Amino acid sequence: MSDFSDIRDGWVTIIRAAMPNGFNVYGHAPFGGQSPCAWIMFDEVDYRIAFQSNSIETDMRITVSLSSGEENSGWLQLDNYLSPTGSESVVKAMRDDPTWNGKIDDSVVLTAENFRNDEDDGGQWFRADILVSIVKTIA
Repeated sequence: MSDFSDIRDGWVTIIRAAMPNGFNVYGHAPFGGQSPCAWIMFDEVDYRIAFQSNSIETDMRITVSLSSGEENSGWLQLDNYLSPTGSESVVKAMRDDPTWNGKIDDSVVLTAENFRNDEDDGGQWFRADILVSIVKTIA
């Protein structure tokens, strides 16, 4: 398994374990994913740093998404997923295990951003991104 896949798998493992049943977790942007859900993507990988320091130091972008229904309840549910605390918090799950099940050395949740209504895959979606900085030692 590649270092990149290993990082994604660690994140998927901790989020699946922490979130309530029915919350779908993907290690990539899904095509036709089931709502509510979250997925992870690399924001940027600087290979110069990786090869000089034998580590991957990058930001990861986690997108949290749920299908739109009634506007107020949709935004309130998205707030629950982005809250720093609570049983439905993706942020809390990452803070509780900053090594992502031992797959990385450390992580720091930076921001929640890019709150939006999207229209794609034949539906309407409430979405926001969580930016997380990670470090993983590589051989």
